[in-house]
Amino acid sequence: MSIKITLFVDDLEFNVLDFFFGFFQNSDYTGRPTNKPNAYPFKFTIEASRDTTFYEWAIHPTMQKRRVKIVFSPVNGMSKSTTIELLDVYCLFCKYDFIATGNQPFVVNFYLSPATIIRDGIVLMKRYWAVTDPAMLNQKQTLVGEDKQEEKKIIDYYITDLNNKRVDKILAGDKILLNIHSKNMIDELFTIKLTNQTIDFKYNGDVLVDDTLSDYKISSNQEKIELEAIKQEV
Repeated sequence: MSIKITLFVDDLEFNVLDFFFGFFQNSDYTGRPTNKPNAYPFKFTIEASRDTTFYEWAIHPTMQKRRVKIVFSPVNGMSKSTTIELLDVYCLFCKYDFIATGNQPFVVNFYLSPATIIRDGIVLMKRYWAVTDPAMLNQKQTLVGEDKQEEKKIIDYYITDLNNKRVDKILAGDKILLNIHSKNMIDELFTIKLTNQTIDFKYNGDVLVDDTLSDYKISSNQEKIELEAIKQEV
């Protein structure tokens, strides 16, 4: 079954390209466990962007994120999603990888180490240094004073081919993806001008007037909009 894995950190959403986690126990010479089960760090690979969340997190010796979510969603929508929540999380490692050949995009690899691991509401493991009580996660918080207004912003946007590899030169006939990374912009309208002196663009079969995609309604923190490059009309 094909699935999609999405990582949520600080109201940001990341599409996961590669993922690993697991549990282990040390054993004696007879093969019997000698201590409590432990967990490996959660290992992720995502496509790189201008976002510096994991770089800043990894170089800070004490920074914890209170709550991180990993959602496993079936691509065909025929079964239920699975959610793993990580509480009081450190970032132990962050590395950027770029390969100039092939279809592999510019990626970020990082390791997360949580105090508590929860799967679909069930606590699988809780380390002694845990701060957050899982029982209090869904309690509504009351803000003192004025209501806090979440900032809405476009974090980054760029062009890739259909294999998610960034491209610098676009030719007539190419099919491309306009990638838009945003924060708190869901259901907002967004307009962007794709200035190009040699080609025009089509979206949903219509030529974009003045290379401008107007009033596009954002439905996700990470949008991938397919466009077709065509010969510029004179």
